[in-house]
Amino acid sequence: MKNLEHDLLKKINDQREEILKMSESASEQKMEQVLTFRQRQKKKKSKKLTLLLNKLFYESPFYYVVIFFSILFFGLIFIAETVPALSTAIYALEPLGIILAVILFLREAPERRKQFHYNAFTALDRAYGVNDSKARKMALEDLTDEGLDLSDLDLHDTNLSGVELYGVELQRGNFYKSNLKNVKMCLADLHKSNFNNAQAANASIRCANLSFSTFKGGNFSNANFSSANLMFSDFSNANFSGAKFINSKLKGVNFKGAFMSGADLTGAEVIMEELEEAYLVNATMPDGTIHK
Repeated sequence: MKNLEHDLLKKINDQREEILKMSESASEQKMEQVLTFRQRQKKKKSKKLTLLLNKLFYESPFYYVVIFFSILFFGLIFIAETVPALSTAIYALEPLGIILAVILFLREAPERRKQFHYNAFTALDRAYGVNDSKARKMALEDLTDEGLDLSDLDLHDTNLSGVELYGVELQRGNFYKSNLKNVKMCLADLHKSNFNNAQAANASIRCANLSFSTFKGGNFSNANFSSANLMFSDFSNANFSGAKFINSKLKGVNFKGAFMSGADLTGAEVIMEELEEAYLVNATMPDGTIHK
């Protein structure tokens, strides 16, 4: 009886282990579906022809590949002298080669773009901590043109004067103590960015989203913020003399100690009680009158 019970338990355990193995195998197959084709091919241990050709073509020295295809090509030409059909096929190789080259060029476009993005981000990483870097400016402009999201980028204490970042996606950007003179960031998304103590005279940041950003102690004289969203930003102790805020949204802004002499606020959406905390001599008020 005990032997029978022992055999029965052993059989049940064996079946359970077999089921577990089958479920694990199915789970692995399901997980492999998220892998790329190249990753799946690499995981397979079988010596397939595609893997062999891939190894010979990509891992062999370049001159080996050149010599191999040169011998193959001249061999085909020699044989073609006696085989008319092969001769016709070889003469058709030139236009076919051009077509294939165009197809390969188009097919590899995403990889080239990925490499381009990688190089640009590498340039930004290498320039970190360097005050003035032409490579950083070029990388920022290129990545902006590509429409990439650069949010949370740390650009504090850097020279970005004259950089053109139209429409840049850079929420929560850090521009603390940076040189932003003559910078152009129209239509940019700079929500919750830090511009404290930045030097941004003559900057053009029109039609941008700057809501909840801070500008404390910065110099933004003659900057253009027309039609920009600056709601709930902090202007305290910043210099906005001669700056343009035409049709801008300024509700909830902290104007305490802000120097806005000669600023143009025509058509701006602002709470007058908050605005009165700024120095407004000769500033054009939202209704078009000049503040005395």
